[in-house]
Amino acid sequence: MDIPKKIRLLIYKDLRGKSSVNEQEDLDKWFFAYEHPSYPLSSRSLKTIKNRQKKFLKSQIQYKYSLVDQYKKFAAVFILFSIAISAYFLSNRDFPKSQQEKPVFYQEISAKFGERKLIKLNDGTQVKLFGPTSLFIHEDYPILREIKLVGEAFFDVRHDSLSPFFIDAGKFKIKVLGTSFLVQADSSQTSSVSIKSGIVNVSNEHDYSENLFKNEQIVFEKTEPLPLKRKIDPEISFAKVENILWYENTRLDFVLEDLKKWYGLEKLEQIGPIHEFKITGKYRNQTLKEILQSISYSTGIAYELNDKQLKITTK
Repeated sequence: MDIPKKIRLLIYKDLRGKSSVNEQEDLDKWFFAYEHPSYPLSSRSLKTIKNRQKKFLKSQIQYKYSLVDQYKKFAAVFILFSIAISAYFLSNRDFPKSQQEKPVFYQEISAKFGERKLIKLNDGTQVKLFGPTSLFIHEDYPILREIKLVGEAFFDVRHDSLSPFFIDAGKFKIKVLGTSFLVQADSSQTSSVSIKSGIVNVSNEHDYSENLFKNEQIVFEKTEPLPLKRKIDPEISFAKVENILWYENTRLDFVLEDLKKWYGLEKLEQIGPIHEFKITGKYRNQTLKEILQSISYSTGIAYELNDKQLKITTK
């Protein structure tokens, strides 16, 4: 038996001291009615519950609750802790090893080619997806603030000292408390994390771990053994968040791949040494044809645009 989503949200609010009197009564009724839990908890979920209980009890010292309120809050947390411990040992004893870990489910939100989508998560965190991108949200969010990302997205994470925000981007993982940053994590040769505000920790499976600060970027190249950390110009790096395409001495083949995603092209054909050309330009609210004409004037390349198909040829 799983903990109902309504109860998980009540526990989440109660541990932060934000639950109403009626919500506390509902939670107390559930605690006392649920004496023999039989659901399996993962070791990570158990550890998360323990850590939050410790932080919560410590934080209560700073508040002037009445003696009755203190006992009531302590009792609620103690019951939750007991339930977690009992469930953990019960699951280890009664379930086969293959069933001890509860399956984790994710909600998927996607943006297609040529689509930009702004979403707001339950904790107030805002995410802007740049298609083609898929975001996978943990079923226990925001109790466990864990997501997976395939593609490119800008995050403005709501600060919560009791619950870090985790992103699994495939090649690397990101941990934050509250900050804003841009992540590119698709199947291309290059993946990156760019920080607009706050602090972000980036790590990978090769024991690499690095803290990034405002206006810093880390780049992962498939052909390089170690990632590259560097300073960035925030106006250029985060222009896309404001629906601006801004390139500074950027290889034309990279620009064309970017335009393919931005305008939702179905086919892109490049003939000739396209990578030898470099592009510098800032484009806001312009059509694809207008941008291609500008690039053609500056480089001499020829293009054929037929609906959602683009062909580029060097002269």
